Order: sequence, then C-alpha cells, then structure tokens
Amino acid sequence: MPSPTRRHIDIEGPHAVRRAREEVRRLVREAAGGDVPPRRTAEDDAALVVSEVVTNAVRHGGGVCALDLAVGPDGLDIAVTDRSTRLPYLRQPSLTGEGGLGLGIVARLADAVTTCAAAGPGEGKAVHVHLRLS
Repeated sequence: MPSPTRRHIDIEGPHAVRRAREEVRRLVREAAGGDVPPRRTAEDDAALVVSEVVTNAVRHGGGVCALDLAVGPDGLDIAVTDRSTRLPYLRQPSLTGEGGLGLGIVARLADAVTTCAAAGPGEGKAVHVHLRLS
C-alpha cells in the first residue's frame, strides 16, 4: 500500500487530467489526517495546478505522462514528466482562446516552479511545482 503522503501515477488518455485532479485532492485530504479538512483553497489550488501541468504534458508530450506527488512539512511537491524535450515557457495568452494561460496560472499559485530536461538526451522533461498547503 502506498504511503499516504506520496504518490506516483503513470497516466494517459482522455481521463488523465481528471485522474490527476482526483489523486491530488485525495492525497491532500489524507495528509491532513482525514479528520481535519485541509484549507479548501489549498486543495483547489493544488487541483488547478495539477490540471494545468498535466494538460500541457498530455497535449505536448505524446499523450502520456507521470505524476509524482509528495506532501511534506512545508507543503505539496508536484512533478510531472513527459516525453517532450521542449521546455515550457510563459507566453502571452491568446485572445482567440488558443492557450497561453496555463503556466501563468501555475506560476501565480505556486511558491516555486522549475523545469528541467530528463536525465538522458531525448528523454523528455519534468515540471516541478511547490505549493504551501497552509
């Protein structure tokens, strides 16, 4: 049985984002001890951040990604890895609804956002986000 404060999930397909949101909500609640609900906005912020990062990973990384979540004393660490070697960047949002909002939303809600290439050449990238939960 996995530790209640850590999760690793390989996700793909049309329900990837929903599954990622459900998992981060479950983890945040479990880490709060089950009896004491976490600050609701922290749970909502975590779900929104995971939605944005996983959506981008699925869209730009070949439809498959891995989600790693860990709750520690200083908050929630989120890592999403995908197969694309192209690092995300902040861009001007599209006026026609063609995107450009996701990374800006993540940067606004998070305490830290970093991106890096995976270990070997051509092996993809990882986006790391840290959120305070209290």
